[in-house]
Order: sequence, then structure tokens, then C-alpha cells
Amino acid sequence: MIDVRTLAAVSLPLISTLTRALAERDQPAATFRALDRLLANSVGHRLFTALLYHPKAGMAERLYSSRPDIYPASGTKALEQAPAMKRVLTSGIPYLGQDAGDIERDFPDHDRIIALGCGSVLNMPVRWKGEVLGQINLLHEARHFGKAHLPIVEAMAQIVVPAFLIAAEHAP
Repeated sequence: MIDVRTLAAVSLPLISTLTRALAERDQPAATFRALDRLLANSVGHRLFTALLYHPKAGMAERLYSSRPDIYPASGTKALEQAPAMKRVLTSGIPYLGQDAGDIERDFPDHDRIIALGCGSVLNMPVRWKGEVLGQINLLHEARHFGKAHLPIVEAMAQIVVPAFLIAAEHAP
């Protein structure tokens, strides 16, 4: 059994970072900035994005990007042109891509991704009331992400559900 004090010392600072961000007025941006920093420090990434699904329109909207110079917020992506994103939306199951071959196969913008030095990807669905609202995307060097990263990224993605709900509420 894990010592409660050890568990609290490790997990409470992570959780409180996000809960404090959720209390800020600048939503959903404050929450996504906090999640970006938290995941950079705990899991690592070269690129972090948050996407909101618009399933009836067949697209996803980029709500946040750690690299707005390359992937600006408010950019959109058609679900039909992004096989990995479509799988996450329809299945609600995270996607792990381990190398450039996976990225070339599943991402239409693979040239830009690989040019950033990214060879692995973790796409985590954000779910609410049985529906996938969107996803958190983390990209890093090849073979960086593995199954051991899934629980922490899933927990952090679920904590920020309110940010996705706010974005969905204000979506056109």
C-alpha cells in the first residue's frame, strides 16, 4: 500500500495547479496554460495542443497550442483528414504513436510534426457524460510516450473538463 503522505506530496501539487487555474477568470485559456506547464514538467512534450470536437460539422477546433507560431489556437482540422483524431473521437480510447512511421501514417501534417523533432504522440480523449468533448495532444521525440504515461495524462485531461465545456458553450 502507498503511504498517504507520499501520495499527497506527489499528487496534490499537480492537482492544485489545475484547480487554482480553474478558479481564474480567464477561461479556458488559464486552465490550458496551466495544463501545458504541468504536462511539460511531469510527462514532457515538445508540442501540446487541446482540441474541441464539433462532430456534427466533422471537424475539431484547436483551443490551445504551446507553439502558436506553428499551430495557432482557433485552427481547425477536418476529422476525415486525421485518422488518429477520428479514432480517438469515435472510440474514446487514447492513441499512442511511437515513431515517424506512425505519424506519417496517421497525421496529414506529418511534415510539420517531424520538422519539430517530434516522433511520438499521445492523444488523450477528454470525456464528459459518455461523450468525447475533445482531446489533449502531446508530441515529443520518438518513443518518448508509453502506456505508463496514460494514467497521469488521463487524470489531468479529466480535471480540465470544465475548460472544454466553457469552450463548447461559446462555440459557434
